[in-house]
Amino acid sequence: MSTEEKVEMEAVPLKTDTDEAKTETTETVIDKKEAPKKTWFFKSDKKKVVTEEDVEEGKEKTKKKCFWRCQKEKKETGDEEEQKQEMTIGIDMQMRDEKQINNHVNIQFDDVFAEPETFHSVDCIWRINHRIFESTRTFFYKVFGILSIPIVFIFAILFAFASAVNNFLVMPLAALFTIPLTWIAKTWTFLVSNIFDPVANSIGLCFSKINVRKYGINNAPTDLIQA
Repeated sequence: MSTEEKVEMEAVPLKTDTDEAKTETTETVIDKKEAPKKTWFFKSDKKKVVTEEDVEEGKEKTKKKCFWRCQKEKKETGDEEEQKQEMTIGIDMQMRDEKQINNHVNIQFDDVFAEPETFHSVDCIWRINHRIFESTRTFFYKVFGILSIPIVFIFAILFAFASAVNNFLVMPLAALFTIPLTWIAKTWTFLVSNIFDPVANSIGLCFSKINVRKYGINNAPTDLIQA
C-alpha cells in the first residue's frame, strides 16, 4: 500500500467510535426527556379552572368583608360621637373656664415680678424665685381648694333656691301681670292721644298771647318775656 492510502485510512473514523458517541448522546437526551420534573409540595403544575360557582363565592366573600368593614366603621364613628357627647355633657377636666369668667385671675410670675435691663439678678436666683412662686401658689391653691367644698355646697343651695323662685314664682307672676298691664297700657295710650293731648294743646293756644314784663329797681321796663 502507498503512503496516500495509509493517510486516508487513518483520517476516516471507525464505525465503532461513531456508534458509541451517538449512543451516548441519544441516551443523555432520552434521560433528560424521561426525567420527571421536581415539584414542590406547595406548587402544583395543574391549572385551576375557574367556574361560575367560584366567581359567586368570591363575590359573596367580598360582600361579607365590606359588610364587616362598614359595621366596624359605624362602631368607630359611634364611639367617637359618644365620646364627644360625653365631653359636652360631662365635665371637661382640661378647659375648666370655657366661658372665660376668671381671666382676670390668670396671673403668672411675669405679671407680678420683673427686672429691667439695667438690673438683673443672678440667673439661678431668678429661676429659684420663679419655681418657688409657682410651686407655692399651686400647692396652697390646692390646699385652699379643699375649703371650696362647703362653699360650693352653700352656693349650690342658694342658686337652687334662686332658680326655683325664678321659675315657680317670679316668671308666673310676671306672666300673670302682663294681662292687666296690657289693658292699662292700651287705655293709657288711648286717653293720652285722644283726650290729654288736645286739651293741653288748646290750653297752650289760649295762653300763648300773654306778655309778661319785669321791672327793675327804678321801675324801668326790661325786655319782654313771652310766656
